[in-house]
Amino acid sequence: GVVNLADKHGAGGEPEEFGEGDLQTALMLANQAALAIDGAERAESRDDHDRLQATLASLKEQVLALESQTAALAVIQQVTDSIASAGTLEEVLEGIVRHTARLLRVRRGSLLLREPGSRRMRMQAAVGIPARVVARSRTEIGRGIAGRCAESGEPLLLCDGAAIRGVDPEARERTDEYRTQSAICVPLRLRGEVLGVLSLTDRVDGKELGPADLFVAQIVANQASVAIWNAQLREQAVAGAEVQQALAVAREIQQSLVPEDARAPGLEVAARSIACSGAGGDYVDFWPCQDGDGRETGAFALVIGDVSGHGMGAALLMATTRAFLRGLLSQSSDLPEVMRRLNGLLARDVRRGRFVTLFVGIVSADRRTLHYASAGHDPPLHRRAADGAIEALHATGPPLAVVDEASFPDRRVALAPGDWLLLTTDGAWELRSPEGEPFGRDRLAGALADLAAETPPGL
Repeated sequence: GVVNLADKHGAGGEPEEFGEGDLQTALMLANQAALAIDGAERAESRDDHDRLQATLASLKEQVLALESQTAALAVIQQVTDSIASAGTLEEVLEGIVRHTARLLRVRRGSLLLREPGSRRMRMQAAVGIPARVVARSRTEIGRGIAGRCAESGEPLLLCDGAAIRGVDPEARERTDEYRTQSAICVPLRLRGEVLGVLSLTDRVDGKELGPADLFVAQIVANQASVAIWNAQLREQAVAGAEVQQALAVAREIQQSLVPEDARAPGLEVAARSIACSGAGGDYVDFWPCQDGDGRETGAFALVIGDVSGHGMGAALLMATTRAFLRGLLSQSSDLPEVMRRLNGLLARDVRRGRFVTLFVGIVSADRRTLHYASAGHDPPLHRRAADGAIEALHATGPPLAVVDEASFPDRRVALAPGDWLLLTTDGAWELRSPEGEPFGRDRLAGALADLAAETPPGL
């Protein structure tokens, strides 16, 4: 620029002319001013440069953070997608570990789930760990890094070997292949329950895992917990549907075993069985007896039984009892011996706590007799047509499969035209009204008396 000076004044204020000396003085001052201005501009430029460098560095950090967050969001989206996917639990777990390990650039990652009803976790999915190690891996709750994390329900960030050995003393004994330099372990929590843990160790670039990595891992773990919970519910729903289908098939088979109503000279028989669930242990059966040559004798075998418990186990035991009994009765009509042998067969095979009550009768219309033995079963009712009296036919021995060497004496009951025999399980009289009052055996006997004019199917 320029320095411009005008109108020189003397010491007394009078006008004076500029001289050569004034010009030299002004030139010297101008040079000094130029140097001062240049220095100031350089200093200001240097400050601006420093500020720009600091701003650029901050922007770079923000860009890296945004890139990391974007990658984290991508992984979270992948995990969230697995919630709505039809993938199996195994596929969900493998996807969580694989995506998270790639996001945080770690050498090894694993996901452990708690085994139901125990204090152990099993490694369900892993990257960077041999399959043989994954297969045999079991972790006690409270032991090691993963066990401590599962027990406390709090995340762990271990940035160096000393911190790792403080939590896991066994770490110093591991080979170099599995020696950990830094580690993150986060719990998979849902509704206050720790489902398992997500463990990540050692970055591939040699840097230590830090708070930012822990933050991302926690976000992924929160989403993963929901994904795991949904996958488990989905598998339980599939298993439940399979059980329901199996029970429906069992019920269909059971219904097919109930014989159709039958008539013979002097005798009419009808049976009904309605299970309260898909399948049960009630057993009703009848068939015409045959002699050794396969000719019908005119007598009928009448059987009713009840297996303890409900569901598929009771249904299977019922089918086994039916098969044994039919086989034994085809060989002999000696009811005490048949029941004794049946008891021995079931006692060897049936788990303790299970038992079978069973009534077996042979009714002969021409002889007008009922020959029966009962293994602890609900007493059938015999109504006499002559006087309307109702008699309960009580058990002659204990339930089957309870006492190994039990005896089952037989009894004979005289029958007359118009007599009724009503064989039931306890379900017929334990049924309750909406108010909770049981139907009861008295009402059952009253119904038999009131409906004596009915046919067996009508009753």
